[in-house]
Amino acid sequence: VAGLKDFHTLLCSEPFILNFIQTLEQQPRFNMKDRCNVASLLMVALCERLDYATYILSRLLFNLMKRPQIKTSPHLFLRRTESVAEKFLTNWLTFALYDHVKQVAGKPLYMLTEHQGYH
Repeated sequence: VAGLKDFHTLLCSEPFILNFIQTLEQQPRFNMKDRCNVASLLMVALCERLDYATYILSRLLFNLMKRPQIKTSPHLFLRRTESVAEKFLTNWLTFALYDHVKQVAGKPLYMLTEHQGYH
């Protein structure tokens, strides 16, 4: 338990989390499933501090934009979802929009699917 608390403390350090993700992505055996899992677990670990998660996301996306393949083909940015940053963005949007969907958009979406026959 103490180790998990220490790791959570490290996750609250910007240099650590950015280097941690960069190091993981450089590993040859770090596959797409691993990227999804890391992004999801990071979002769960940082969900109490959405402002910090937002800042980390912005730094990850900025670092992603600096990659040579994005500079030469900017139309591919956020299309392939091959990085932890892109997966983290998906999870961040889920957390950020949850209250809106729950309170405002949920019922109309449910009614629409009921009307269409999807149940």
